Amino acid sequence: MRTVFGIYVAPETDPAVRKNISRIAPALWRACGDDAKYKLGIVLEGYNVNLFKDKHALGEQFFEVVGGNSFRSPSERVIIVDELITELLDKHNGWDNFHHEPPVAAQLYSYVPEQASIFDNLALRLFKVVLMCRVGRGVAYCEGVSPGGRKYYDAILAAAGDKFAAHVMASLSHFEVKNKLHNGLCRKHAKSALEIVRKNVINARLIECLDYLIANIETGAAYVDNAEFRKLSAGYITW
Repeated sequence: MRTVFGIYVAPETDPAVRKNISRIAPALWRACGDDAKYKLGIVLEGYNVNLFKDKHALGEQFFEVVGGNSFRSPSERVIIVDELITELLDKHNGWDNFHHEPPVAAQLYSYVPEQASIFDNLALRLFKVVLMCRVGRGVAYCEGVSPGGRKYYDAILAAAGDKFAAHVMASLSHFEVKNKLHNGLCRKHAKSALEIVRKNVINARLIECLDYLIANIETGAAYVDNAEFRKLSAGYITW
């Protein structure tokens, strides 16, 4: 795989050869072990550090082709993910968000396809923004949620598990999200989001917290931070 990668990023490689590599690279990538993939991520970062801009650009293209963004170096990924979270929020709040959210959501998901790839220091912000997009804008068209982005939001929420479920629940009480919950459609989607998160949670207390919200959130926004829920979630959510 490293030889194939080297040929792909070599400036003198014929475009036709590069195109042929693009056809076989995904299969080769799937056959490689994770260690080899991470090593290529370090090589790619090295191109950037050493100002080999052309090689770095081609290397980024290669990682896109093989679906390997989650194997890029942590120092590169943390910057990219942070920028993509900001961009997704901008698209969600901007004009024609239904059209503009999906490409960014797809890109973001390619860097955080599983729980292990989510950075602890970005997790709360990641789940808050994804939840905002999944809860939607409360309008009739597509029930307020981008059809093309929805599958990526659901996939990221499903990765929360025990480790990040509390972040999802805490996000519901943040002003930007809670303000949406005054809309019935948004509460409906919030319930769906919580049900997705619950599927991959094992901790009994977290399940109890999620079940409480799932049972009550369609009734009104007050349940996301009332005294009963605060008591139930003590130790998991900092109020």
